[in-house]
Amino acid sequence: MAEVPILIVGLTVCVYWFCVGAMILRVRRQARGVHRVLIPAQWIERAMWVLWIPVVLSWMTVPLLAASLVGAGNRWIGLPPALASSVLAHLVRMAAALVGVLCLLLSMWCWQHMGRDWRMGIDPNQQSRLLVSGPFAKVRHPIYALSILLMLCTVVILPAPVVLLLAAIHISLMLIKARNEERFLLERHGQAYADYCARTRRFIPSLKRGFKVTADRTDGGEQKSVNTNHRPLPGPAFTSLNSFQQAMLLWEETCPYNAAHALRVSGPADIPALRRVIEDRCRQVGIGRLEVDRETQSYRYLELEEVPLVELPPSATPEDTLAEVISSGVNTPFPDTPCHPLRWSVFNEADGQAHYIVLVYRHIAADAGAVSTLLAPIMRQYLDREDPGTTPPLSVVPPPDACSAAPKAPRAGKLTSLARGLALYFRFRSMHKMPDERDMGNETALAVRTLSEPAFKSLSAACKARGAGLNDACLAALASAIAEQTPTRRKHRHRRKLALGTIASTRRGAPIDLSGHFGVHLSDNVVMLDSPDASLDELLAEICAQTRALKNHANRRPAASALQGFFVRNIWPLLDIPNHRRSYRKLLPICGGVSTFVVDASQFGTAVRAITRYLRVGPPGPAIPIVLSPTVFSDRLELSLIYRLSCLPSDKAEELLNNVCARLQQISDYSLSRQ
Repeated sequence: MAEVPILIVGLTVCVYWFCVGAMILRVRRQARGVHRVLIPAQWIERAMWVLWIPVVLSWMTVPLLAASLVGAGNRWIGLPPALASSVLAHLVRMAAALVGVLCLLLSMWCWQHMGRDWRMGIDPNQQSRLLVSGPFAKVRHPIYALSILLMLCTVVILPAPVVLLLAAIHISLMLIKARNEERFLLERHGQAYADYCARTRRFIPSLKRGFKVTADRTDGGEQKSVNTNHRPLPGPAFTSLNSFQQAMLLWEETCPYNAAHALRVSGPADIPALRRVIEDRCRQVGIGRLEVDRETQSYRYLELEEVPLVELPPSATPEDTLAEVISSGVNTPFPDTPCHPLRWSVFNEADGQAHYIVLVYRHIAADAGAVSTLLAPIMRQYLDREDPGTTPPLSVVPPPDACSAAPKAPRAGKLTSLARGLALYFRFRSMHKMPDERDMGNETALAVRTLSEPAFKSLSAACKARGAGLNDACLAALASAIAEQTPTRRKHRHRRKLALGTIASTRRGAPIDLSGHFGVHLSDNVVMLDSPDASLDELLAEICAQTRALKNHANRRPAASALQGFFVRNIWPLLDIPNHRRSYRKLLPICGGVSTFVVDASQFGTAVRAITRYLRVGPPGPAIPIVLSPTVFSDRLELSLIYRLSCLPSDKAEELLNNVCARLQQISDYSLSRQ
């Protein structure tokens, strides 16, 4: 029994340094060779390496030798007889062994947090970021601190003379290396690192609450501005992001994740009146500058300074101008610093008969339901001069128990959840992946079609007769159109199937009233079609069956997003997989998505008569290159297709949307013919 703690710490130390070896292989590409990781650039670190290598090798072998017959009774590496026979000493040594295992796990967390910035020594040529979050929020050198603690645990478990000598050398080298790195980082990052040192300790965590500073982050030679740590501005408390917003926060690292609503309003625009109404409503709701804390995954709204509103010149081709304004707004990211989450653009038609109001918003701030609830009183006051005091309440502060109100999966066993996730992953292996040009960026473009009021009423009646929803019909039409446009898919025996994503609001089914919250309450589903080349009628029946099953089994709904979040947060950093759209496409080969929304026209009051169009654009996520956003407003259906240019050229996108409209008409005609 006396050898058990020695064996545990020996294996722990071996796993620790094997993980270090894996980290060396992981970052060798960014460092341009293994030798750049192993051989330090500074002479002082090279001198330390001469001592460190034998210390590490001895640290790995001595405990294993001491636990074997070779070390038994050896006065240099063996356990003293007095400790071997003491029960109290055995309990203390077992506790130290468990602490050593904990040190290993925490070290893995630190390595994962560092990602590609990890190095064995100082590399002056490395463009690295200043790490001040996660395990580095309270300690400047958490990895060194854990290594020292692991060595001290080894001493407690095996207080042999050789181990004491190794501990003295190892801890001394750690102190020298930590101070050397601090001098280098102070020269590299200047005042930002000096402020960081002023509020943190070298090895022992500080109990004082830190604040944020700003630093520059460099990834792959491209300069990016991020919020690492800056002193918080005075204002309200932060609110935690829900699971869907946390996913959006990850997606924003790959490409802008913005959405848009556009209205065509009769008559010329009154810019001063519109600006005044927007600012009044934003102040009333509390929509000021949005500050998102990536470290704590929370947000808050600061005081409103100015609402971004741009007046564009009159347009003789309003359809083209509308597409350009929306595409530009969706492709332009919001600053990472606190800023207003809404951007407004207004332009008149050249003949003065109508004007367009385009609202581009940061999707992490609100969903379509919240934006339409915000737009309704603005349009009522802007067009009808209605008193804003009569509008329904809306607030950025979530209602009590909003987090617990979100639909959650029932508590299932971990093995069941793991099996479901693996089954979903292997099903994705047989799904078709849309083409993605590597040399093209994340730019998107827009195509728009309008279904007339009679056509929409006919489609609604057809869906009702089939027991299907409008979202189901749009999914079937999009799947059939994609299947026709991807004939090469049939040549691949293992990539013939199609997967489509869809977004649903969770406001209506929540146990508390969420209609007055300006926030995000969404869930995602994935529809998988085994025979996408089947008839439109068969596709619609298959989709309806899957969507009904998802509604009846809420525990299966978050499988795709949970799988995605697990891989992105836990597996990708360990495997050095970048947070890039191509990584998402390999994990989740989803060809397209549908996000249907029905606007409550009654909220707009009599102003609804002046609004002749209501168009909505949902953003494509990194895993979904094509998004169809059907929007219903006053018995009119607007279809907007936003697509990534790296996946679909403009002429093919226009053809795809025309085919979707034709298939929606087929659904209407088929149902009417059977009546």
